[in-house]
Amino acid sequence: MITPPVLHYNSFTLAMHDGTLVRFVPMSPAYAVHIKEGFQRLSPESRYMRFGHPVNELTEKELKYLTHVDQQYHVAWGAMVMEENVEHGIGVGRYIHIGGNLGKAEFALTIIDNYQNKGIGRYLLALLYVLALRQGIHTLSGSILPSNGHAAEIMTAIGARTALENGLYYTNLPVLTDWGKLTTPYGQRFTETLHNISTHLQPVSGSNIH
Repeated sequence: MITPPVLHYNSFTLAMHDGTLVRFVPMSPAYAVHIKEGFQRLSPESRYMRFGHPVNELTEKELKYLTHVDQQYHVAWGAMVMEENVEHGIGVGRYIHIGGNLGKAEFALTIIDNYQNKGIGRYLLALLYVLALRQGIHTLSGSILPSNGHAAEIMTAIGARTALENGLYYTNLPVLTDWGKLTTPYGQRFTETLHNISTHLQPVSGSNIH
């Protein structure tokens, strides 16, 4: 059985299109307080879109699951911003390998409401895409609630196969080695983001990844 590499990468900072500086960090238990705070800043609608049912508070078990990740079979990164000289968590992207199928993983993205529509979700998705490619994953799959049809449209615009089944949008995004094949207008924009992420995503000194 092929074992995927552990993804030891440094955090990095990028400017969004409106000038917002976002620091992207590999998730760890050190960010549990940021996850908990960020969850409280999500609207009930955003919580429902992420979890598929009403959730008022994260349990300690859920918080541990979301932050104690191995960056191998469960890969997760957070998006952080400075507000009045204090760093806050405003988004998370993650994927989890599906069973013994090392070529496919299930992904999820969450951005708090007042930081949506700034391109942060696109950057988190691109980050997951690049990491998945470096692990040999060929498909990122996910499910989207019908009320979040805009997200389904974006996934389709990138090149995902998206279909509405049993009350959910199911999406499968091919992880391409040749980004030149992302030829749609949004796909080309996504390609630019992929190159930007790839340039800034540097291995931790001494790690065995490339």
